[in-house]
Amino acid sequence: MALEVQQEARQELDRRVSGLRGRLPRARWVDLGNVHLTLLFLGETGEAAVAGLVEALRPAFARCPALDLQLRDGGTFPPRGPARVAWVGVEAPAALQALHGEVTAAAVEALGIEPEARPFSAHLTLARCSEPWKRDATETWKAALAGPIGPAFRVDRGTLFESVLGRGGARYSAVAELEMAGSA
Repeated sequence: MALEVQQEARQELDRRVSGLRGRLPRARWVDLGNVHLTLLFLGETGEAAVAGLVEALRPAFARCPALDLQLRDGGTFPPRGPARVAWVGVEAPAALQALHGEVTAAAVEALGIEPEARPFSAHLTLARCSEPWKRDATETWKAALAGPIGPAFRVDRGTLFESVLGRGGARYSAVAELEMAGSA
């Protein structure tokens, strides 16, 4: 379950990241045309369960107002020590945290999954480090992605994606779109 990133913001992100790739250690880079803000990763979900999941998620999105988001600042996981994942943050109103909680509760109820123990952190994963990046690489990443990235944008719907892994990374297709309050 995810929120899509507006094209202009993705283009600015692509401009900044493409200039960095040659200056950083090897990594498996996410296709920025597919980048989205994941609210909840569901893993393999049987086709028969999808319709019930969508109906369980619909009220959570209908209660949430459209959200104004801003890509901002690069970081890495883990935050200290050699990096395994490089990301860019998403600045959002408190309603995003509430939406995440409702989406998680709906998926737990509909699918019987275990919620993640980690707290939600609004970010876009951009690279998985083939070998953990050392401090100089993480500092280069953070410096190049400091501050706002691209224009702020409004999101008025959530998208349930199906991802299929293959050569060249995951391919995503929208299974359902769920409108937020005030969208139309």
